[in-house]
Amino acid sequence: MGLMNDWLRSKRMKDPVRGSAHVVACSRYLSPAVKSNLVMNLIVSAEGLQPTPVEHECMCRRTSGRSRA
Repeated sequence: MGLMNDWLRSKRMKDPVRGSAHVVACSRYLSPAVKSNLVMNLIVSAEGLQPTPVEHECMCRRTSGRSRA
């Protein structure tokens, strides 16, 4: 309830379809922090729709072990 739920409800897709995203490029972790902002370039595809390039920014958690270069 409240403003947050109203805002989230307005952000839902009217006619969602199942699809996939192919990661074309991704920024690197720039610090040894556990979490970092990353920017990913994706190609989003779904049946009946044209593949669409998308830039997505999100907070990601680094897993244990060495990071890949």
